[in-house]
Amino acid sequence: MTDMLALLRFTGRTSGRQFTIPVGYHRFSGEPEHRVYLVTSAPWWRNLRKDAPVVLRLKGRDVPGRATAVTNRAAVERRYRELLTRHGVKNAYRLGLTLDASHEPTNDEFLRAIDGHVIIRVELSPAAG
Repeated sequence: MTDMLALLRFTGRTSGRQFTIPVGYHRFSGEPEHRVYLVTSAPWWRNLRKDAPVVLRLKGRDVPGRATAVTNRAAVERRYRELLTRHGVKNAYRLGLTLDASHEPTNDEFLRAIDGHVIIRVELSPAAG
């Protein structure tokens, strides 16, 4: 499925304030339709440590879900490699990666680029799809 934009609404872990931010979401083949992924290196992900309630505004609809930050280095690396293959190195900036678009990154360049990045797994309510 094509990667798309959404609005993510969540509550701050310590402040209790509600935040709404634009995010790109991704789906991967072989994953359930109600599961989407967000990628970021921005600090807001810390509000989504484990099974945090969120709402994604998808295609004009508010869809509730539960978000969990995936910080496991191997999992982050695998998903970013899939996304980089999908989008190409020339579009790495769309994923928040700083890479030289004139060549395929070496493994070391890739690992440096994803340093500090996390994956957010969002399980949408099953009826949402």
